[in-house]
Amino acid sequence: MKVKSKSQSIGYVFSPYIVIGDTEEILATLSDFETKESGWVYVKNKPSFVHQLYNKKLIKINNEQVEEDQFYFVKSRYVTKEGKVFFRVLKQKSRQEDWYSEIETTVLTDCYLPAESLVLSNQYASLYAKIRLLEPTEKKIFDFLSKEISYDIDPNQTSIKSFQSKKDRYFIVATTARDENDECIGCFLSELENIVYVLKEKGNTFEIIFYESGSRSAIIDTYGISPKIIIRTSPLPEGDESPSKIYSKEYEFKGTTFVLTKSETTE
Repeated sequence: MKVKSKSQSIGYVFSPYIVIGDTEEILATLSDFETKESGWVYVKNKPSFVHQLYNKKLIKINNEQVEEDQFYFVKSRYVTKEGKVFFRVLKQKSRQEDWYSEIETTVLTDCYLPAESLVLSNQYASLYAKIRLLEPTEKKIFDFLSKEISYDIDPNQTSIKSFQSKKDRYFIVATTARDENDECIGCFLSELENIVYVLKEKGNTFEIIFYESGSRSAIIDTYGISPKIIIRTSPLPEGDESPSKIYSKEYEFKGTTFVLTKSETTE
């Protein structure tokens, strides 16, 4: 959330740490409360204890569900009247037998952890880039995209290629959406690296000059005279068209952006 201090300085604060109230006295009268949140946490060391909510109070229990060096999805924030902050974290996997069956979800982790033991972010990509040892340019790209797009992407399922045109440097990012579930076995999801962004380097930041996505993984070619991007997609299984049909759109770099140059359908 964008915030302004009394000295008129502008900055950003992770929303789970913000409580809106008229005065400090009003905030002091609050009892324990819980609010919905959306974000991610990283657990460096396995805790001995976690907390569960019983009768609207947090109770400490032995840890049998949180592991070290893991990322967890944030479901909510719990604040005690003493001002201590806890986050409800989830890790879950899903399975779908076929297109017509319901998705079954298995919860692996569902508990509360104290804020001081966690590394937090409202976007998965920026948290991943902060924790993992990424190359500096890659880290800048993921930090940039985390501010520019509204959904989570997975740096672990991303490829980045660069090319030069005149004096400008460009990056083609083929990435994958990151769901709150760790995986969904048998689910009819898009293939990996099916979302493509093209970034133009501008000083210490970037500008998005192209975006497109399809249900199948994209093809990136930066070896020819002009870089090309092929976006492929297929009909969903429940429709009248065969899901094996592939619609392809080929884009070619034309000086300042990528332009559609070819469109075809194959079985």
